[in-house]
Amino acid sequence: GSGLVSTLHDYINFMQMLINGGEWRGRRIINEDTLHLMRTNQLPQGVHINFPDLPIPGTGFGLGFSLLEQPQPDYPTGSRSEYGWLGAAGTAAFIAPNSNVAGICFTQRMPAGFHPYIEEFSCLVYQSAPDGDANSRT
Repeated sequence: GSGLVSTLHDYINFMQMLINGGEWRGRRIINEDTLHLMRTNQLPQGVHINFPDLPIPGTGFGLGFSLLEQPQPDYPTGSRSEYGWLGAAGTAAFIAPNSNVAGICFTQRMPAGFHPYIEEFSCLVYQSAPDGDANSRT
């Protein structure tokens, strides 16, 4: 895998900028229209992310993020419109505007792809939300 290489601190700052609607420390970094496109599904109607070893039902793709459009019945109720991405070595990050939560889980585990602890981590993040959405993701 190749792509973004950064520090956890910088990625947290990046996520905070996204949560702030494209602003960081009082400066506009990403235009609001651009951020809207980043969080809008760009795939054709009926097409979803589907990796050979990782089908992600109900998930589209914006300009840089996966977008959870149709949460599965066992997903937290506030996960609709969740956006983020999984990276190499077991990294995962997501922002869930409807639940007012975000999560970052950075590990160093290969091969790249989905690992069960990411689901557990995500569930714990949703449970910590002010509404305490206790629905399981497993």
